[in-house]
Amino acid sequence: MQAYLIAIDLDGTTLNNQSQLSPYTIQVLQQVRDMGHLVVIATGRPYRNSQQFYKALDPQAPILNLNGACAHFPGRPNWQARYEAEVPRELALKIMDQSRDLGVSLVCAEGPGYVFVSSYDIPDSPFFQVDPNDLTLMTPESLTFGPTSLSVFSTAETQEPIKKLLLKEYGQQVDIDIWGGTLPFLEVVQKGVNKAYGIDRLAQFYHIPNSHIMAFGDQHNDLSMIAYAGRGVAMANAIEPLKAIADDITTYTNDQDGLARYLVDFFQL
Repeated sequence: MQAYLIAIDLDGTTLNNQSQLSPYTIQVLQQVRDMGHLVVIATGRPYRNSQQFYKALDPQAPILNLNGACAHFPGRPNWQARYEAEVPRELALKIMDQSRDLGVSLVCAEGPGYVFVSSYDIPDSPFFQVDPNDLTLMTPESLTFGPTSLSVFSTAETQEPIKKLLLKEYGQQVDIDIWGGTLPFLEVVQKGVNKAYGIDRLAQFYHIPNSHIMAFGDQHNDLSMIAYAGRGVAMANAIEPLKAIADDITTYTNDQDGLARYLVDFFQL
């Protein structure tokens, strides 16, 4: 069987409702890996908040972080297909300078191995877990390069106005996505960068045709890769717009090992 590239989102897809990997899911994904398929985590999380899942799965494959803005192969610093799609440094600094007038509480610029912040007043939230010792104050002197991703934290009510203003000024250079929940923020990445962008780069590097690309997701940041993949699979718990464009829908939810059960059926494990 020709190898498949299997792109898996984490939250709401591979992880259960307790944000954990079940032993069954680990077992199945490792079986698929041992068959010669490429299992690629494709997540909006930075590597600092996803490395525990990568190590548990041991996919022996690259990982896409920050919604496709970077790809790297943990343990292989010289991996040839590594990339980081940068947000222009000057733009990042301009947004930081504008943050007070925009009602932004925090601007965070990060990528593999670094986290710059506009303030050390960090939100106490499980969704922003970072060691304070790993933070660097973002200034024109300290930020000497373009970051991979820029997170702009604000209230839920001000997200849309801030997004419109930033797109009006910088829309030719970046794309902006809104994240809600208990810690609302805007994610700013290089124009045209998303999960599909990252998967396409990996598929070209590994010479895997689109017909052998399978992607699993549940939320709006998965729309691009579900639409792009030869077999885009929405979770049973996915949002309706994702189900509407998917080629298939899992029978079971993320809390019922839906992804693993789908792979067992597909590959007849």
